[in-house]
Amino acid sequence: MHLRIALVLLLTLLIFEASEAKAQEASPVEPATLRAVYDSAFTYVRSLLPQDADQQSSPYWPIWALARFKDQSVGWAELRGEAYRSVAAGRFGAWLVVVPEGSPAHTRMGSRMQIDPYTDLLVAQIAPERISQQWAGVFLWRQLSILADYALGAIEKPSSDEQFYATEFRGYQVELMVADLLSKGAARQKLDALLEKSGVSDVQTLAKLLENVSEVKSVIAAIPAPQPGSLGEAELRGGFVKAALIIRFCELRGLDAVTALPVMQKLIPRK
Repeated sequence: MHLRIALVLLLTLLIFEASEAKAQEASPVEPATLRAVYDSAFTYVRSLLPQDADQQSSPYWPIWALARFKDQSVGWAELRGEAYRSVAAGRFGAWLVVVPEGSPAHTRMGSRMQIDPYTDLLVAQIAPERISQQWAGVFLWRQLSILADYALGAIEKPSSDEQFYATEFRGYQVELMVADLLSKGAARQKLDALLEKSGVSDVQTLAKLLENVSEVKSVIAAIPAPQPGSLGEAELRGGFVKAALIIRFCELRGLDAVTALPVMQKLIPRK
């Protein structure tokens, strides 16, 4: 409950700085417009990868591998009524879909980005909310990571806690990798400095840090980007910082997607 209150306060702080985003929210955004933003974000992030990113020894190899996964296995689709229809040439095993505003599927969404639990298809749903190109890239790679886990059988519908949290951990890890790429390493440095400055030594002290909304703006500012395009983007940015702090806490203690399970369960309640 305390973490939820803290996140709400953080969002309030961010939104007061985003008056332009508020004005944009007055008009609906078309799915095709958002697809173009995410496509440009994909191209932009990929263009920043170093030449050796295709080598498994590279710290950016997971980004490169997921980009290849998207090329080969992930296409865009649109939702017409309750049916998905491809808008891309080719045969794909997984899909990205911007859910139309006000549709029944939009009403059912439990989060702004999620795997559709109501279809046998493998679909990552994206809420119809404006977003900056840079942050679209951060969140797109998390969705690609989750789609890849489902495609490879690392997680099933429905999933066990072990599967769910391992997939979440990997998704948040690659999200942080993209943020690092965009910020030239500044995002990770600010996270580590914040953990050290706050004297985080265990899960309890980390939980207290996650409640301290005044400390997280510097991490968000490390990624060069305009003001949030919507309230939804502001919320996603705040959620990124929370997740990234948890990931760095785990990584610095040698915990991976499997061994971090107790930490993830305590700090990220499953809906």
